[in-house]
Amino acid sequence: MTPPDPLKDCRILLVDDHDDLAENLTEILEEEGAQVTRAARASEALDRAVEGLTSRWSTSACPTRPA
Repeated sequence: MTPPDPLKDCRILLVDDHDDLAENLTEILEEEGAQVTRAARASEALDRAVEGLTSRWSTSACPTRPA
């Protein structure tokens, strides 16, 4: 029996300006079941974090107000 992925359903924002290291870490984390988003700089990481948050919002979950 195969053990479950320990990082299944984990979303990780990996920030590192060393491409080789970031690529290796991404591969390892993905093999353990994580969804990895990479960024090379802090500003890029902030943009990706905001994108990740806004992509999870759904207008269908928001109640409507009468006009």
